Amino acid sequence: MTIIKQFSKTYPTVSAVELNSTYEQFVWVGFQPEDGVCHLQKTSIYDLNSVYYDIELTVNAILDIKVVGTYVYVLHDITSSILASYFAIANPLVDAYELAFPRVLQENPVAVGANSNEGVFVLLPGSLSSLNSSILYFNSNGVFVEEIDLGESSTVVNDASSMIIDDNDVIWITTNTIPANLVKVWYDGALSIWRYVVTQMTP
Repeated sequence: MTIIKQFSKTYPTVSAVELNSTYEQFVWVGFQPEDGVCHLQKTSIYDLNSVYYDIELTVNAILDIKVVGTYVYVLHDITSSILASYFAIANPLVDAYELAFPRVLQENPVAVGANSNEGVFVLLPGSLSSLNSSILYFNSNGVFVEEIDLGESSTVVNDASSMIIDDNDVIWITTNTIPANLVKVWYDGALSIWRYVVTQMTP
């Protein structure tokens, strides 16, 4: 049986939603700016009007939210002062971190994620002319490590639209192209390089 409940929004515009079901049942809801402030709320999955935390973020947008392990990761746009922020699920008001922009970005990032070592990955779409998709990689301390380029001449990736990281720390990306592509990205420890392969998704 499906139960539909009305959600009385605290702020006008919801921009991102993420389910947190690893330990307890919560929903994280991101709201677009109101008076120059975005809001991130931790709510009950059983009653979205029951708000446990309401975190004010002085940024211009919340583009994506991902829960990985014991942290919730929040992605912002290129007009914001920080690229991303992340918070401990148990106590987000105290245990909070920020990711700085490693360079000037020409387009908004589209997805954020983390691996089993709490390394953080931010996906750049590569939708603008002369750009290809890439991934910004930060270590668990929020320090920028490197940019993973998805622009090899034979398999250039463009218009990346989503990203997940599986339990084996393999990154999976889809593209908003016709036909769509599925991109597998992984770290080759033997060669100490990042590798990727593109599979065309046919109907």
